[in-house]
Parts: sequence; structure tokens; C-alpha cells
Amino acid sequence: TPAKYVSIAARRLWNAFRGKNIEEMEAAEFLKIYLGMMDGLSNSQKRTLASALSSWHFFLGCWFDVPPLYHSLHKWVPSSAPKANLVWAHEMEVIRAWLAVPMPDARHQYQLRVAFEIASRIRIRANELLNLRLQNLHWTRETVTIEIATRAVDGGVKTLAAFRRDDAQSANFLALIETWCQRRAREGAYPGDFLFGNPHRPDTKYEPGMLYTDLNRLLKAATGDPTIALHALSHTRISMDWSKAAFEQPVADINPFERESVDAGHASSATGFTCYFHCFEQWLRISLDREIQKHYGAWSCVSELVGKTADAYRKARSRCRRKDPALTAEAFAARLIEEACPVLLLPRSSDGIALDEAANPIAPTLPK
Repeated sequence: TPAKYVSIAARRLWNAFRGKNIEEMEAAEFLKIYLGMMDGLSNSQKRTLASALSSWHFFLGCWFDVPPLYHSLHKWVPSSAPKANLVWAHEMEVIRAWLAVPMPDARHQYQLRVAFEIASRIRIRANELLNLRLQNLHWTRETVTIEIATRAVDGGVKTLAAFRRDDAQSANFLALIETWCQRRAREGAYPGDFLFGNPHRPDTKYEPGMLYTDLNRLLKAATGDPTIALHALSHTRISMDWSKAAFEQPVADINPFERESVDAGHASSATGFTCYFHCFEQWLRISLDREIQKHYGAWSCVSELVGKTADAYRKARSRCRRKDPALTAEAFAARLIEEACPVLLLPRSSDGIALDEAANPIAPTLPK
């Protein structure tokens, strides 16, 4: 991240502030210069430059006591379109089936399986995944614990919040990890060596470019989305974990979303809600149903939906209440509405559409 900031902002800052007395400038003048620097850039570049300039201005405020900006520079950056790239369970099973097909390079195939299982079971960035070391993995009979603590020499972690430990519970995953670590030990690897290390050069990784490329190719082929990438597994993991957290019974006075944000390597749950969570539909449906049911008890609200006259409706509700005193007016109205308006029999979304079967993008090509 610092390298991105320097590359996009350094020369622009030099040209904009050369010959100016920074300590005597007003906030409005700073803002005018910053906005001028963002003109003509793409939305992505504007977003990066706005973050870089915000950090730069914070530095100026700390060291030169310049006045703070009264508006965030991101206010002038157009919001990016939401992109809900989720990898569904059946698509992951397709990838697992592809990875079970023998490949010419058995070692690369096995490390590909290990990398995919780690990326699909915990929230982990690509750099964190590729730079895992053997000492970062610990396991018991039922749980694999993975430490995310990328060394500075390998690029380091994105933020301090990225230092974390994630647990994954699966007998198959545990067996896969244990077998791979045992293989690395037979190759002479030390605990400080890379998990996906080269058996002949301990200080390097084994075909990291091909590993990253093949993971992306598998995801694109299984989902049919040419724009999807490994980062979509982070969106998937956070969306699924937060959906469970929303409906769990709390056992402690802890915000479940703050707890999940720690596991995701974020300093705040706001990051997850803004960028990573894409499963709002169920929450909206439950909230809408709850509000709708509050009005079910009034005849004026249900008269056109229950298929009964007012007298018939009143008598039917009276009979049901004698049998079940706990029956509420809302629950009774909901029952009659379901009887009067049964769910329509809709065709499957795939009917009338020609679908292609996904093909394994890394399958070995056999001679004809």
C-alpha cells in the first residue's frame, strides 16, 4: 500500500508544492491543489490518490501544524459499482473434483489443492496465502490453526489488524494439511521455510506464479465469470460467516460482527459491511415480514387477501382461538392468506436456457 501511494502521488506532490511555503497555506488552498491533482484520473486512480493525499496531509498536520481538511477527499471520488462476486458451495465442489484429476506435475497439483482449501475456508489475502510458512500452521485432532503474520521481508501484512489466527475444522482438511507438511519435512524443510516452498531452494517458493494463475483460472471456469479472482473467496467467506453471526444466540456481551471483523483482518466491521458483505436479502426479507405481520390483525389490511367475508373471518378466528388460546390475530391471518394465495408454481430459472458444462481449465491435454 505505501508503494502504491508513493508511485501515484510523489511526482504530483513535487510539482504541486515546489516553491510554495507549506506552513503559510490555508486549508482551502490545499484542497484546491489536491482536487486539481485528481482531475483526469480514473475512478480507481482517484481513490488511491485520495487515500495517499489524506495520509500526506495527516503527516503535514503532525509535523508542520498545517490546518486540517474539513472534507474528506473521497467525497469527490465516485462510488464504485457493487460487485457481489461470491463462489457458491456447488462451484467449490466442481473445483475440488477438477483438482482430484491426476496432473503431470503431482507436486504442483497437491500444493494447488492445499492452497485452494486454505483460501476457501478462512479469510486470507493472496500475498498472505503465498507467503505462509510451515511454522504458521498448527493442528490438533479436529482443528487447524493458521497464523497470518507475513514477514516484512515477504511484503508484510496490510495493516496491524491483519495479524490474526484463524481456525478451520474439517477432518479432510486436517488430513490434507498434515500430509503436505509431512512431505515438506521429508524434503528437508525447516519450520521457517515456505509452506509452498521449493524443495531444492528453501529460500524460494515453488512456482508461485503458476499457483496463483491456476487458482484464478479454476475460479473463472467454475463460476463462468471472466472477471472473478482469488479475492472473491474473501468476499464469500466474510458473507457466509456474517450471515451466521447475524442469527446466532449471543453467549457473551460481544458484537458478533466485530468478532468476525477480527477474523477477517479488518480494524472495524464497517469495512466488511461496505465492501465484503453481499447477503442482505435474508435480513431484508425477515425485517419486511416482521413489519407486515404487525398489521395482519386489522381486517381492513387483510380483507382482500383471505377469501372470506368479515363475519366468516371473525367466526373462523373465534373457533381457532378456542382450540388454541395462544393463537394471535396476526398468525391466524397469515394462515388464511397462505391458504387463499398458495405459492405459484414457477419454472426453474434454467428452463429454456441452454447451459454449458464447465470444463476443467488445468486438465492435462491428452494427445489425439
